Amino acid sequence: MIDKQYLTDALNKTIGLNVLNNLIKEIESESDIELIYSLSKNENNKIAFHSAWLLEKLCTKDLEFSVHFLSDLLNNFDKINNQSALRSFSKIIAMLLNNKAKLSGEISKIIDSCNKEKIIETCFSFIINKKTPISLNQWLVDILLYYSQEQDWIKEELNYFAQSLQIQSTPAKLQCAKRIKKKLSL
Repeated sequence: MIDKQYLTDALNKTIGLNVLNNLIKEIESESDIELIYSLSKNENNKIAFHSAWLLEKLCTKDLEFSVHFLSDLLNNFDKINNQSALRSFSKIIAMLLNNKAKLSGEISKIIDSCNKEKIIETCFSFIINKKTPISLNQWLVDILLYYSQEQDWIKEELNYFAQSLQIQSTPAKLQCAKRIKKKLSL
C-alpha cells in the first residue's frame, strides 16, 4: 500500500512519464487506486492533474482499474473544475464507452446506471466554451459520439461544432473537425 504523504509529495513535483511509470509499478491494491482518485480532487491543481494522469495511464493498461472510482467519477463529472484532470478523466470515460462490450459486467452496470444527461450536458458546456483546449475537446467529443448512437440530436450538434472548428481553424482544430465528420458519417 502506498503511503498518502509519499504519493502526495511525489505528485506535487514536476513529473515526467518515467516517474509516472515508476509510480504505476508501486500500485498494489484497490486502496491505492482509491487514494489516487481521492487526490485527483485535491485543491492543489498539480496534485489533482498528476493523480488524474496517473489514473489515465493505469486505465490505459487495464480499463478494469476504473471499477474502483468510476461510479463517483460519473456522478461528479460535472463538478470537475481542473481542465487538465478533466482531460484525463474524459479520456478514461471515452475509452470505457468505446470498449464497453469488452468490459466486466460491473463496469457496464455502472456506465448504464449513470446520469447520461448530466454527462452529455457537461461535455457540451465545455466544447462550446472557446477557452476549452482542443486536447480536452477531443475526448469530450468522443464521449458525445458514443451517446449520439442513442440520441440523434447529438449528431446534429456535433456537426455544427465541427463546422465552427473549421471557421476558427488551427491545425489541431481542423483535425478534430475532420475526425468528427468522419465518425458522424460512419
